[in-house]
Amino acid sequence: MIQLKFNKFKHIVLCFFLLGISACNGNQYKFQAFSYPSSIPPHEDGWKYKAIVSTMTASSGSMFRQSDKKVNIKIVDSKNKILLSDNHDLEAVSGVKVKVQWKDAKVIDIQFSEYGSVDVDDTYSKLLAETGEKKLGAVTYEMDSSSNQFKYVSGTLQN
Repeated sequence: MIQLKFNKFKHIVLCFFLLGISACNGNQYKFQAFSYPSSIPPHEDGWKYKAIVSTMTASSGSMFRQSDKKVNIKIVDSKNKILLSDNHDLEAVSGVKVKVQWKDAKVIDIQFSEYGSVDVDDTYSKLLAETGEKKLGAVTYEMDSSSNQFKYVSGTLQN
């Protein structure tokens, strides 16, 4: 019997590698965080609310190919209490970009657009990279004072 001796570092790297392979299943993920007030970065202390928008491919493959994308929008307060968790499905040919605008502490607008890449073997993605982003839609959420949760107000995403 051959015993392999790993030092601690190699063992940890191997564990993370195996975890990454089994957890992702070939899907690609993108996370973006936005804070209110926007003058305080989301990775620093002092913000009142933080919006985390995650986009993932619905099936394995590149983010820059035409496929269904799953979008999750989560808003938390400074104590990490979840004030909103909302999911959307959309079809985008290329990558998805998010722009967030806090109108004030109680209203947030989230805009979605797709963007291209010249480094991908896809004609549409290259065209988007040259011509600019294409708007996919927008959603608005507002703080409901009775439940102290953010609620969907309006907007749609192209599907």
